Amino acid sequence: QDGHGDLATAKAAARTGVPMVASTLTVDPMEDVAAEFGDTPGFFQLYTPTDRDLAASLVERAERAGFKGIVVTL
Repeated sequence: QDGHGDLATAKAAARTGVPMVASTLTVDPMEDVAAEFGDTPGFFQLYTPTDRDLAASLVERAERAGFKGIVVTL
């Protein structure tokens, strides 16, 4: 209800140990979502843009944020 469902889901993933996949279209910054995972693995779902530089930037941000893998959606 507060518009931060991705953060709440990441916190729940951390509490339960169930991995989460965060969408490219998340409202909250991916870095904030990843910070809530704790020891639970989080994955970043990349909706592949046509702009290769944008795609590379998103992947690099996800890596720096600590996501454990990339789920590619074509």
